[in-house]
Amino acid sequence: MSGFAPSRRDDSGETLAFLVLWPVLLVAILVLLVHTFIVVNAQAEAEVAASAGLRAAWRSAAASDLRNQPDAVAEMANEAKTAAAEVAGRGEGWRWWTPGATEVKSDWCAASAPGLPQAGEAGWVQVKVEGEVFGPMAALWPGRLDRVYAVASGPAVLDSSLGQQIEEGGGYVLPAQDQLAVC
Repeated sequence: MSGFAPSRRDDSGETLAFLVLWPVLLVAILVLLVHTFIVVNAQAEAEVAASAGLRAAWRSAAASDLRNQPDAVAEMANEAKTAAAEVAGRGEGWRWWTPGATEVKSDWCAASAPGLPQAGEAGWVQVKVEGEVFGPMAALWPGRLDRVYAVASGPAVLDSSLGQQIEEGGGYVLPAQDQLAVC
């Protein structure tokens, strides 16, 4: 019975694929998780920075008369940008914010008189913060995996009695984007 010897199965190819592919796959998953953590953390910081900018704009608007002081609107915008920069620059670790990443829009910034809020209206302020995350996977899909964006909007309440006049249906109605001018 020399013609029929039992053949031996060779599994070395499957073992090699297991030893090479699984570590690569695990490292790729870990890099993706690290990048996701960095982007989510930067997005949360951007939202906090936009909120801090909006609160600073409110403080500045409440401390001055936007209708009668021409420099008060520029001061409101600068206060919002400074507050957003301070919050963004406070964090440790991966940086996402760059100078000029904060934009302040308001209907108080309109150069034409019809753009200004009428007497008895509070006006609106919008603080937009955006930046780029420098993470391990940012180069794979530029503009998608590396961008953070946050917007905080609210009325520029200058008088506590105005708050009831602009509220409609349990919430505030934000004006159209073309009514808000960049400060």
